[in-house]
Amino acid sequence: MTGLVRFELLKLARQPALLFWGFFFVPLAVTVFKLFLILFIVIRSLQSPATGSDLILAAAKSLSISGNSLAQLLFAIGIAGVFHLEYRLATWRLVVPRASRVSIWLAKFLTCLFCIFISLSVLVLGDFSVDIVAAFTSPGSSSLEIHPDSVQMLIISSAIATMELTVLIALVSAMAILTRSLIAAVLPAFMLAIVSSIMQVYLGTTTSPVPLPAFSAEMLRTWLFDQSRDVTDAYAWSGLAILTLWLLVGIAIGSIGFARQQLYSE
Repeated sequence: MTGLVRFELLKLARQPALLFWGFFFVPLAVTVFKLFLILFIVIRSLQSPATGSDLILAAAKSLSISGNSLAQLLFAIGIAGVFHLEYRLATWRLVVPRASRVSIWLAKFLTCLFCIFISLSVLVLGDFSVDIVAAFTSPGSSSLEIHPDSVQMLIISSAIATMELTVLIALVSAMAILTRSLIAAVLPAFMLAIVSSIMQVYLGTTTSPVPLPAFSAEMLRTWLFDQSRDVTDAYAWSGLAILTLWLLVGIAIGSIGFARQQLYSE
């Protein structure tokens, strides 16, 4: 399995455009945008912005970008590119005899998950870096705050973002396998994210669970960050259960569909 994952990472490394736009553009863009805002405030007001917020808590909240529809579109392109490569090049006949189909599917899944993990790590490190730069340019040494209690929130927020994007991997990979098309794999995931965003706008902070991945992840983030509202643990468990169900369905469809798929033409 380790060899298969390394092989998938090697193939992805030889596609730098897909690797950059599909997995690393989002964290880099978020970091650059935040840095641009700080520089804009400095230039506009001729003074450094106030940076009295918790450094770790700010990084934890930055991980909510995983629920952004445009971010999910770019991640979906990267995921679909990993699973669609052999369909595009018609090279399944060279890959399938070397390992079982389950192992090949799992290697591609783990490759995407590894890239997602690195992407989220870059996002957190970028947020740390920007906040530290802003703190050192602010007057006084008390502008940089680090609360150890926020470490747990950062860990939970990372788990929520990873879970949400793992569901995206499962769904996009299943669509890529069933349709053998990159566009047909990306568009449904993007539309699902758009629908979730629209429903969040119309429904607001409803306590009724909505069975959509992005909405369920937002339920977990509301439970984690919104201390002013009376959000119960059952609310969070409902969101986690919905995400888990989507994950299991996506994995089942993708793995079973790939195991039974005819690949003679490829």
